[in-house]
Order: sequence, then C-alpha cells, then structure tokens
Amino acid sequence: MPDKGSIRIVCGLGNPGEQYALTRHNAGFMAMSAVEEKLGVSVNNYKFKAKTAVASVGGKQCLLMKPETYAVKQLLPSRELHFRSGRE
Repeated sequence: MPDKGSIRIVCGLGNPGEQYALTRHNAGFMAMSAVEEKLGVSVNNYKFKAKTAVASVGGKQCLLMKPETYAVKQLLPSRELHFRSGRE
C-alpha cells in the first residue's frame, strides 16, 4: 500500500516524431493528451528522458509522463525514476 507521500506515475506510451503522431503506435500519447486537456496541464517539462508534468488526480499527486524514447525502450524512463526514488 502506497504511503501518504507517494506519487503515482501515469505513463502514456508512444513513439516520438511526427511520422507516428496519429498512428496506433501513439495511442498512449493521444490518451495522455486527453488527460492533459481534462486536467488543464501541459506535459512539457523534460525529466527522466520524458516530457513530464505533475498534477493532482482524485486528490493524489501524479507524475504524468510521455517518454521521448521509442516504444522498445520506454520502460527505461520509468525505471530510472523508480531507482532514483530509492525504492527497490
């Protein structure tokens, strides 16, 4: 069970680049764009090899992420965040 100070990670997977913009490869990016619009935030800070933003969702702090790596390597940004948080 997460502690009260924990942050949730919401990661929209996709491929960077205009050639993938409206393809099935970017379903996660498109979903994250809908989340951005609904929450009134912009996922445009760069951290952990991803575009990021922090938002409150249902009273919980969430880190929204759009990895800037191709799909085959998209677990790397969330893995880096996991290890930097000191959790195992």
